[in-house]
Parts: sequence; C-alpha cells; structure tokens
Amino acid sequence: MDHNSSAFVDDFSTPGMIHCVAVRSRIRRGSVRSISIPDLPEGFHCVLAADIQGKKTISIGGAEVPVIAESAVEHQGQAIALLCGPDERTLRHLQNQVGVQYERGEPLELWGDSDRQRVIKTRTLRTYQDDETFDRVFRQAFQIIEGEYTVEASYKKTLEPLGVVAAMDDGRVTIVTASRWPDHVRDSVSQALGVPQDDIVVKGSLTGQCSDGFVWHPSILAAQSSIVAIKYGVPVRMILSPTEKNSLFMRTPGCIISHKTAIDSGGNIIAMEIRFVTECGAFPVYADELLTRTCIAAPGHYTSGRTRVTGMVVQTSEPPTESYIGFGVNQALFAMEAHATRICELVHEDPAAWRINNLVSEKTSTITGTRPASQNPRRLIEAITSETDFSRKYSANEMLRKRRVDGQVSKTSLRGIGIALASLGGGFVSEERTNAASMKVRLDANSNLEIMTPSWLGPNTSERLFRRSAAAILGLSERAVVVAAADTDEVPSAGPSIFGRNVTAGNKLLVRCCQAIQKRRFRAPLPMEASRSSRQNRIRWNPLTCRGTPFAPLSWGVCVVEVELNAVTLEIGIRGIWLAFDVGSLLDEGIARRAVESELAETLTLSRNEEVGWESAGTHTNDFTIQSNSPALSVQFISGKKGQYGVLEGLVTSTFAPAFVSAVSQATGFYFDCLPLSRSLILQYAEA
Repeated sequence: MDHNSSAFVDDFSTPGMIHCVAVRSRIRRGSVRSISIPDLPEGFHCVLAADIQGKKTISIGGAEVPVIAESAVEHQGQAIALLCGPDERTLRHLQNQVGVQYERGEPLELWGDSDRQRVIKTRTLRTYQDDETFDRVFRQAFQIIEGEYTVEASYKKTLEPLGVVAAMDDGRVTIVTASRWPDHVRDSVSQALGVPQDDIVVKGSLTGQCSDGFVWHPSILAAQSSIVAIKYGVPVRMILSPTEKNSLFMRTPGCIISHKTAIDSGGNIIAMEIRFVTECGAFPVYADELLTRTCIAAPGHYTSGRTRVTGMVVQTSEPPTESYIGFGVNQALFAMEAHATRICELVHEDPAAWRINNLVSEKTSTITGTRPASQNPRRLIEAITSETDFSRKYSANEMLRKRRVDGQVSKTSLRGIGIALASLGGGFVSEERTNAASMKVRLDANSNLEIMTPSWLGPNTSERLFRRSAAAILGLSERAVVVAAADTDEVPSAGPSIFGRNVTAGNKLLVRCCQAIQKRRFRAPLPMEASRSSRQNRIRWNPLTCRGTPFAPLSWGVCVVEVELNAVTLEIGIRGIWLAFDVGSLLDEGIARRAVESELAETLTLSRNEEVGWESAGTHTNDFTIQSNSPALSVQFISGKKGQYGVLEGLVTSTFAPAFVSAVSQATGFYFDCLPLSRSLILQYAEA
C-alpha cells in the first residue's frame, strides 16, 4: 500500500479497499441479549466479538477496553458489531437496520447517590502529621469559607478525521493512522490478531492541530479494521463520522470539588480541606494519572502549613475520557481559583494582591512537600495587573455592584473583571512515568538532517520548533531539516506522546542528539547518527507517596478577563482578554501566539457553550473567523530560564475559565461555581 504522510487518513485509497463501520450500543449500561443482522447485499459482511482470533481487549493506562463488546455494555456508543463492504453510504444505512435486544442495567453516575457509583481508586495527600491539630485550626479560625464547584464533562471538537486504514502488504499488516502512540497501535493489533509484533507496521498520516486526543482510540479502531482486513483479505478503511468522533471519542472528565478554607483575621489561608470526586468514564483508562494530577493541582499555588486533599475517581456509564494535557488539572485549578476569588470577595481583598500574599513561598511547601524554585507567578501577576489596571477596575466594579443592591445605579449595563493563575508540567505523575522517551537523528552526506521520533508532532507547532532548534544547533537551514513520518519500522520505540512530553522530554533529547552530531561532525565522515533516550523517573519524584517534584520545569500562566453583561438580554460581552505566560525558552513567539489563540477559541466555546472569535492585537490569526464584535486579545511572554522548555498547551484553558466565571460573577452579583457558564444559567439565577 502506498503511503503518503502528507495526506489525512481519510484521503488514503487503494484498489479493492472496503469500508468498515461499527454498530454501536443505544443504551448506557446493560447487556446484549441478541443481535439480528438484516440480509446483507453481496460483498457486505458482519463481524462480531466471536470472530476475534486473539485478545478481545486492548490494554491501556491500567484498563482493559473491549475491541468489540461480547455481551456487557458499559456505555452508549460502545461497538457491539462491525459491518464492512464496498460502499460506505450503504453501510451507514445498514447500521440502522441491525436489530439489538438489550437487558438494561442501572447507569453509573458521577452526580448522585453513592450506590450508583463504582469507586476505582481513592487517595489522600496532606502537609501535616496530626489530624487533631488540623481539626483544631478549623475550630479556632477567624472565618471558615466553604464552596462546592462542578465541572461538567465536555467533548472537544475537531475537524480532523479520526480513523484507520489497514491492509496486508508483503505478508505484513500495514496500519495507517494519526496516533500519539504508534507503538501501542502496533501492540494492540498484534494482540487482537494473535500475530507477532514484527508482522505489524504502523505508519503516520497527516495531523492538524488536535490536542492530546488521539491517544488510545486509534488503537481500538486499528484492531477493529485489521480484524476485518485479515478475515476477508482486503484493505479496509474505517473513518468515524463527525457524530461518532465528537460525541464518543474526545471527552474530558467531569468533577465535583468541595473546598473548606480556614482564614485568619488578615484574610489569609491558615488551613485547607479539599474533597473531590472525578470520573474516568466506562473504563479506568489512566485513572491513577487522573486522580494523582487532580490531587496535586487541587490546592493551587497557595500557602498553608495544613492542607488535606482527599479524592476519588469513579467509573461512570459514559465514554472513556481521553488524556488531554489538562487531564484533572484544569478541573482542579478552576475550583481553586474560583474559590480564591470567593474568599477575596468575603474578606474584602483585591484578588491580585491576595494571590501574591498567599502564594507558596520559600518558607512553605506545596502539597507534594517541595518549595517553589522561583518567583515566576508573582512576576506574572504584577505584569498583567499593571497592563490591565486590574486593581482600579476591580474596586470600581465592586463599588457599583454594592450600589446596585441598594438600587442606586442603572442595571442595564453591568461590568466585571476576573483574574486566575495556573501552572502546568509535562509528562506523567503516576507509575506510567516509566515509559521512556527516545529520539534518533541522522545527518546525511549532503548535510540534510532527518529527525526520527515516535512522538506525535503537529505540522505547525512541535514539528516547526524541532526543525528550528536542530537547525540552530547544527548551523543548517530549516529547509535542510525534516521530521520523518511516524513509522514503527524506522523510529525508536517510546511511550505515548501526551501530557506535553514533546516539549519537556522531546526537546531535551533533540538537543542532546544534535550536540552529539555536532561534536563528531567534522571529525568523521558523513552520514552519521545519534540516538538518545531518557526516563522521567530520574526526576526526584515518588509516584506512590506523591512526594517530591512531579514536574520539571513548571510553566506558569495568568489571565485577566473583563466582561460586560446586558442586564436586559443577559448577553455576555467580553471586553478584553489578557494573558501572560512564562514557559521558559521560547523558540518561536509567533507559533506560540497562534497556539494560544487556537486554544482560546476552543476554551471560549466550552466556557460559554457558543462559538466566538476575537480581534488579536498585533498578531496574525488564520485558524478561525474574526468577528467585528469580538474582544481584544493581549498575549505577553515573560522570559524564563534559558534552556528549559515548558508546556504552553493547556495554560489558556486553566486560566481563562476561572477568570471568566469570576468576572461574570462580579458583573451579575451572583456567585457562579460551575462550568460551563451559559446565558440560560444566568437567567435561572436572575429568576430565583
């Protein structure tokens, strides 16, 4: 099969190729009693779980996910049969003709009674030794402030095709797909078919700007399509429909987080107790990673000698979650930042000044027992509050809000401003961090450099940064540097390219490889190669006790959002968005700005349940429609430590959402504690 890495997977075609679609469950939980297949036209076939010759599940992140459900159904949309044939339109019609009899079960929920939950794992982190002293601090506190915050599960939208082409090629199974873990695709197909890994080769297709979403779902699709390809001896293409892709396969977890904070007479934190329940969907894919990340992020970056975080991850009757970079962190930071703003309101403090005063300092420690290495968050807060005139605007809005209660001012136009702080790190924090990152580079006789990495590289972000970094070290033109397409026969094996590993681990390995080439370049004949690998567990971190430094380095972000609310129509207008970041060394600020704008477009949609754009001050935006009534956007990067490459992706989501909700809360005078925040929710509060 001809392979073109510059084509999307749905552009691939080969003679004799047939199509494959899945018949999916229409119930959330239960079992399949019987399946009635209609008379199929000539050349069309049905494949069931009984037709799988090898392993009937794929192993991913501590979970076993069925390739095709045999009987038990764990979520709506789970594949219970496959249909294949030469015409995709006919297959879509036949999907609706398959009759399935179910025995319905009681769905598992995140929200609701404990008897409708299935706990996967629990964890407690604390910064103290004596529970009695901890309880006494709360009894003697000047003030106790409590709040419960909810973040609903959401589905990320993407225009990129998600699918697989599978074919026999010279006695081997060739898989073409866009995956952040090609090795896992190969291993899953090998187990499903019951053949050696050497008989499988996975090649990459063109990818766009998708997030950390294409991790394990390509493995499921590859196993399904390869089973059909082997059974009927023809190439098979399986492409998800937009409905399947955007409502089953790109889900973020829901979460409920409760905060109880003890405050002294100066309005500062003296103790925190945080409890949360989060969910992983129908299968516990990376459940331990989700739980650990949420625990670490739950207290934010605020000081308290006495902090206790207790969390659990539960199974629900929803599609399994995907492993985005803000996995658990976005939800935890939203709750902490929204709670921090609530504290500031009740103790009558400026939110920016309060955050600076309560940051973890050199004399205190984080929930994992470490001290901050820099004053980066303080610098960011000071820079963005100066640019936005935050303190004056916040005080003026507060004065107007209080007067509105007394009926002294007009209620037709209401303004609010909010601020939020976040940090992110790359790589795993659970025991999965033992996955090695690896890279190989080859300099040929014509001084052209080829970078070979199993990492997923988007064409406009990581790939361009890798090319620029390598060219600078070796003194080459960027045009002389290429990133080889993913190919399990050519590139070294490694773990999944998620949680920002491309930036944190990948860039370091690339620098080491290029430096090794540079040392030998003029002493030995070309061509020459250099390979390097590393394991993240070299960082001083114990995933079992959650003590030490989970991320190195940390990236920081601060966001200020100013809104104006029409009190008659309840329409939310965003007057401005200001973002400031410290992500260490920045190879290309233009690429970084476009990445920020792209993520913000998605975050605006998720936060407000609608699609919006904005006017960008001094930057070029080609990824979305510019609207004339859109807010101004300001992005600034504050230089960090040279030679350190931090994660940028995810910081926009972690900071914008709580800042936006805080701004709307001030504008309306209502205290909002949930995501997403929509016009209908504001109406409910107004009518209450």
